[in-house]
Amino acid sequence: MTQILTKNAKKTEKIEKSDIEKKITNLIIQLQISPIYFNRILDLFNKARNNHIFSHISKKVLLSICLYRLNLEEKLYISLRTIKYMLDIRTPGYLSNHLRLYEKFCTILGLKPIRYILNDHVKNICDLIGLGNEIEKKAINLVKMIENNFALPGEYRTCAITAIYFASNFGGELISLDQFDYYFDLISLSVMYEKIKIFTSYMKEFFIRKAQKKVLNNREIYFLKNFTITYRDDFFRKFQSIKN
Repeated sequence: MTQILTKNAKKTEKIEKSDIEKKITNLIIQLQISPIYFNRILDLFNKARNNHIFSHISKKVLLSICLYRLNLEEKLYISLRTIKYMLDIRTPGYLSNHLRLYEKFCTILGLKPIRYILNDHVKNICDLIGLGNEIEKKAINLVKMIENNFALPGEYRTCAITAIYFASNFGGELISLDQFDYYFDLISLSVMYEKIKIFTSYMKEFFIRKAQKKVLNNREIYFLKNFTITYRDDFFRKFQSIKN
């Protein structure tokens, strides 16, 4: 009887392992990343799964942590929202819980925590879309200005995309939100609209403060007086004719 139970346990274990391998393979195909990362993801998963501290964590959530870690190690720039979407994780508060679990994961496995800085996201996204160094610099300056004076809203990737949206349109590369949605089809447009509202209020507040110390240039004045969320595309077209 004991032998039969042992054999069945081994069979179950094999099926579970096979299931994880299939999930990893599917993720690699869906995310269009190199198959050479398969062993690293599986190795991280097995190490974490064998630790009793992670025994209560579902395989899907644990796999998401392993994928997120690989993503940071290799600078693949896969967002947390994308990982959640790919693994069909619908837990409320997933993103904040995920980050806390990632910290514990690194500590228990003896891994040095890795985090992207905001500039990493800006550079990667500009490169992905094919925007030049000038737009990249403007976007980095914009997020630095906001980061130094206000609280950045949400995760870095969406902040980077919002900054690039403004920088590209200010710089004459008229890119609509629909085009951004085409490049980043897993981003919610409602989230982007909310980020644009926040960035707009921050920029206007910054220019109001600046105007108290020195004279604004023509474009800064025009933005402060005329930019609205509703007519933003029309605004950017007219903005190009304003000379400093």
